[in-house]
Amino acid sequence: MNKTKSILRLAISIALAFTFSCSSGGDGENNWSGGGVPFNENSQIYNEYCNYEDECHIGEAYKGNGVIKISVYSEDKDTLINAGSVKDGIVNLDLPTSIPNEYLRDFLSEQKQSYCTSYTKDIKVSKAYLELIDSDGKHIGDLNLNTTDEKSGENIMYWYFSKAGKIACTYNNNIYDIDAKANWNTIYFHEEWTANSEIEKWSTTNILTREMKWTITTYSY
Repeated sequence: MNKTKSILRLAISIALAFTFSCSSGGDGENNWSGGGVPFNENSQIYNEYCNYEDECHIGEAYKGNGVIKISVYSEDKDTLINAGSVKDGIVNLDLPTSIPNEYLRDFLSEQKQSYCTSYTKDIKVSKAYLELIDSDGKHIGDLNLNTTDEKSGENIMYWYFSKAGKIACTYNNNIYDIDAKANWNTIYFHEEWTANSEIEKWSTTNILTREMKWTITTYSY
C-alpha cells in the first residue's frame, strides 16, 4: 500500500473513531437543519491538491479514464473488487452485488452496543474505500466525497451491511442514526467543531448542508 493511500485511510479511520474508541459523553450542541442537499453520484471528478499540513484545495476538472475498485481487507490482505468506471472524468458507479463474508466485520463490539438505544444483533459491515485504477492496473488515485470549512465537514460514504437493521447510538458526542438495508447503503457524515468540542453524526438520511463533489487527491511534500 503506498504512502498516499495509507494517509487517506488513516484520515478516514480517525473520522470513524466512534467505532473504535472507549469513552462516553453527551450529545453536545448541534444543528442538523438545512440538510438534504442532493448529490448525483454519476458526476464529474475534480482534482484535489493537499500538502503535508493537510491543507487541500479543489482545482480543475479531472478528464482521465479508469476502473473504479473497492479496497477490502481480510487478515491483512488487500483485495480489489470492481465497482464501476470513469470516462472523461465522469463517474459511473456500479457497486458489486455482494461482498464475501470474509470481508465483513461486526459493526460494534458487545461492549460498545451498550451505548445504543437500538442495535441489530450480529449485523456486519464492509466500508468501501474507492480507488481509480488505469488499464495497466496502476493506482491513479483515491476517489473521495468530502468538503470542509472552518466550522464543519461533510462526507459521503458507501457501506455494505450483511442485513437490514436499525442502529441508534450516542457516544462521546458521536451520533449514529443508521436505518440500514441489506446490501449497499449511502452514509452521510456531518461534523461540527468549536474550540472546545466536536460533534459527529453518521446517518442514512441525507444531512448534507452544501454541495458535494467527487475528488481525486494527490499530495505534495
